[in-house]
Amino acid sequence: MRSMEAIDFSDFAFREGRHNDSAVIWVDFKYDRAKIDLVKSLKGRWSRSEKCWYVPDSTHFRTLFGMETPPVGKGVLSKLSPLNARELQRMKEVLQMKAYSPSTIKTYMVEWNCNLK
Repeated sequence: MRSMEAIDFSDFAFREGRHNDSAVIWVDFKYDRAKIDLVKSLKGRWSRSEKCWYVPDSTHFRTLFGMETPPVGKGVLSKLSPLNARELQRMKEVLQMKAYSPSTIKTYMVEWNCNLK
């Protein structure tokens, strides 16, 4: 496999999407056998239904393709409206009062962060 820093992705277009209920990054480009081989080397797959190549939506691929990485953790809280941030904090307090494990609370918080944007 090639060094990823040496790859020029300027002839590619990337967009977020969903495929088979999974988050993916669609990889668009004009037909070129070398580009197909490159996408395959990245473990890219072809979607017959969308007629487009795709890779899983991950921080690794977002960084590689120069895409914005969505905020996680405290970065998400800074993007929430004040009202939603208060509600999220209230939810955390309720879960703590009900003696949920820290791991469960973290999971719930991450999932709710996605819904509150």
